[in-house]
Amino acid sequence: IDGQIIAPENINQWKCHDSSSICENWILFYHVDGLFIHGSGSLDGRGSNWWEHSKCNHKEIKIIQSNNVYISNLKFLNSPKKHIFILESTWVYISNVEIVHAPPGSPNTDGIYVSRSSNVYVEHSHIATGDDCISIGPDTSHINVNNIKCGPGHGISIGKYGKRETIEHVTVKNIELRGTTNGVRIKTWQGGKGYIRDVLFEEIQCIGARNPIIIDQFYCDSDKPCKNQILAVKISN
Repeated sequence: IDGQIIAPENINQWKCHDSSSICENWILFYHVDGLFIHGSGSLDGRGSNWWEHSKCNHKEIKIIQSNNVYISNLKFLNSPKKHIFILESTWVYISNVEIVHAPPGSPNTDGIYVSRSSNVYVEHSHIATGDDCISIGPDTSHINVNNIKCGPGHGISIGKYGKRETIEHVTVKNIELRGTTNGVRIKTWQGGKGYIRDVLFEEIQCIGARNPIIIDQFYCDSDKPCKNQILAVKISN
């Protein structure tokens, strides 16, 4: 990609007509082995038309059930929701990307979100969003994040759901967090099952981060108060 790819301006041109979640993705790669996405160009999701519609779940680019994926040297802008979504994939390499222009107040505009995946490497990139710069979700393992400049945004987060969550072998190293609401964070729902273990945070620099380190086993982002429960996801190492 050496030019600029721009999403439809009218949100009615990018909406679901059935119950399938596939139509919620602008660019989708499914079941690919050996995917290379690189160049000097950019992808603009025109998210400002969507941010007021908080219930939408449209991603800029989504990779599902794929192996040996390489994304590099591209610029991602203004996604309606998550910019890069990695799901049920392995051996994914993301490097030298820039994810920008989703301002504070643009909901769920995570820079990179990883779920049910393994052997994912994110490095040498700059991310500035309205939500997590990088979010590591459930059922993930062997995730390596290195040399990232994050901010503004909500920092780098591990966990969230916690119903039967397992996350292990995560390394987050050489990170600059500038003007973020959080630095590095582990968050799980109360009442959840599973574990988060073998997590290494190393060489983390927080500049103006409101909450540099957070481990929250009672996370709740519901509009209504969450039920108080004793059980929680086990966090160790």
